[in-house]
Amino acid sequence: MYVILIIFYGFQVTKCKCQVVSLGAGFDTLYWNLKDEGLAPHSYIEIDFPDVTMKKCHNIKSKKPLIEKFQTEGILSLISMF
Repeated sequence: MYVILIIFYGFQVTKCKCQVVSLGAGFDTLYWNLKDEGLAPHSYIEIDFPDVTMKKCHNIKSKKPLIEKFQTEGILSLISMF
C-alpha cells in the first residue's frame, strides 16, 4: 500500500496536494514515514476507536521527537484534547 500511496499522491500526480483518510488506523506509522520523507499530504486524518486514539495521543505526547513534529505544524491543541 505504501508504494501505491507514494505513486498516487507523491510527486508524480498530486505533488502532495491531497488528503489521506485512514479508517481504523491503529498504530500505523504511515503518517510518520511520509512526513520523514517530505511527502506528507495536505491533510492526513486518522479515525479510530476512542481508546486507541487516547493511547496514540499519549504516546505522541510522551516522546519528544514526535511532539516536536507537531509543534512545527501548530496542531498541539488537538493532541492535548485527549
